Amino acid sequence: MAEIKKYLLIFFIFMSGMAVASEWYEKNKALGIIFHENVWEYVKKADYQDSRGKQQVADSYLRLARRKTLESKPFDPDNWPKGWPRTGDSMKLLKYASPEAYLSRIIGDYAMKHKRIKEALMHYSLYMEQSIIPDTDYMMKMASIYEDDNRWRDAKILYEEIYRRQESKNYHGSSISPALIEKRIKRTGLKISKPGILALDTLFRNIQDFMKPDVQKLLSVEIAGMDGFTLIDRKSYDRAMSEMGITEDDFKHEDELSNLGKMLNADYILRPVLTRIDDYYIFQVDVFNPKKKVWFETYEYKTESYQYLQNFMKRFALQFQNREIPGSLFIPENRLLWNYEADSFVTDLGFSSGSRRIIAGTENGSIYILNSQGSMLRRFTVPEKVIKVAISPCGNYFSWMSLNGILYFAEMKGGIRWKQEVKNYARGIDIAEKGRFLVVGVNNGILFKDGKGETFWEEKLPEWVSSVEISDTSDRVFVGMENGQYWSFSDEGNVLWKKNLNNRVSSIQVSRNNYNCAVTAKGRTFLYDDKGNEIVSFEAGQDIEFSAFSEEVMRLLTGRKGEYFYVLARDGKKLWRYDLSGKTSFVTTLDDGTFLTTVEGKNVFSFRITWL
Repeated sequence: MAEIKKYLLIFFIFMSGMAVASEWYEKNKALGIIFHENVWEYVKKADYQDSRGKQQVADSYLRLARRKTLESKPFDPDNWPKGWPRTGDSMKLLKYASPEAYLSRIIGDYAMKHKRIKEALMHYSLYMEQSIIPDTDYMMKMASIYEDDNRWRDAKILYEEIYRRQESKNYHGSSISPALIEKRIKRTGLKISKPGILALDTLFRNIQDFMKPDVQKLLSVEIAGMDGFTLIDRKSYDRAMSEMGITEDDFKHEDELSNLGKMLNADYILRPVLTRIDDYYIFQVDVFNPKKKVWFETYEYKTESYQYLQNFMKRFALQFQNREIPGSLFIPENRLLWNYEADSFVTDLGFSSGSRRIIAGTENGSIYILNSQGSMLRRFTVPEKVIKVAISPCGNYFSWMSLNGILYFAEMKGGIRWKQEVKNYARGIDIAEKGRFLVVGVNNGILFKDGKGETFWEEKLPEWVSSVEISDTSDRVFVGMENGQYWSFSDEGNVLWKKNLNNRVSSIQVSRNNYNCAVTAKGRTFLYDDKGNEIVSFEAGQDIEFSAFSEEVMRLLTGRKGEYFYVLARDGKKLWRYDLSGKTSFVTTLDDGTFLTTVEGKNVFSFRITWL
């Protein structure tokens, strides 16, 4: 009997070894070279248990792999976690994404195999967010999932992003045919149903009677011309009002307005208002959601001349459709001054005091120095992609970090003064006045170096750095982190104050008097004084990718990458916003708020802003 048991045990072991590896594991097997052997062992065990049909056990092993990976962060070159590979082959993979990102991809593939779609999408999204360079194969995979789930808008947005990434060559993975992408964009566009719009009569306040009919007619023409929507006709509106026994006076009650919208199958109700206050005309359109019974969006435009009212109506119609706005419609609020085309995708941008000089780094390793008129003053080239750039307030000293971990310091007349191997990617760089010192954020630390490259002081931080900034007075250093920590240092390395903004600090701006503006990745903007006292905060309601600050007029400039540019007053009130036609990746302004510079792909744009 014992002998039989022995042979049965041997047979069981043999058959277990014959289990076929799962598809998700085979697909990601090559990633094993970047992980600690103990962590990868958990992935292998998950594969083994999955092949035996033991999903719950496989889940637990993948959770263990993720936990051990997160515990090993950060992957600091000067203090690399023991047992984590740093070979030539592993670094080839790690230049695209971190171990944490790749593990999200693996878990996403595992979830997809078991048709846990929402879970898979969550992990694929994490993979995209945590990647240094996006993966087109997985972007296509996510878009296809969205299509299968009838999430046509999400699919269309992702296809458009793939198109832009390939055009700028900022991607890794497969090269996908532009014709195929365009076909997918067209297909999803056709699937998106046109929402219904009900436009109420314009409410006039302190407006001359002779203007009212013309304004109403012009606005009706612009709204009727919006291709992406179905306009509810006037006869249907009048009939519904009669059947409900209500008048426009009843619209102050949101229940009545909601019932009207539902009866007419309206997805949006527009309430235009034209007001004259002193010498200004203010054109405003409030947007109501009948299903949720909420006023959720406001478009506002202000001008001294009524001749621009049609201009604003056209802008509203285009903005509401998320369409490109011609440059002529920015007048009188802004005017394109110049456009400079670099050799490849612009990866980072920096500005001297007053935007007198501009530094731009590119995908191909070029560093451009431009003046405020858009003329190139000087160009440097390095063998690798430029990750971060910086310029001194005077505009004569420059610094940049390349993909291979080399930190450069240069000046306008003398060229490159020194370069150092930092052995990792810069998370942020800034230079003090006259190049006296520079601050570099690398992983979870900051380096404070003098103009000769000597490290004056350095500081380890509790989380990876997301942004750094030196004050114009050169006596303060501000550091934002991935976990929302926001610290102020003296130039001697002493911590002056700490804040927790609860989300990644995406950008920092500092004025002459050390007023400092911090923007989080989730759309919150904070303004502090030199002592760390909060002056104002603002919730944009969407992700914000950049910020600028104008002390003279005490206005904040904030916005979402590629969409809206917000102008805020000191008390946090949103003064106005407008669409920058997808051109905005970076932003700065003069102290009087009149000069704005942005980036799209490999093009740098500068605008003149008129404050109204």
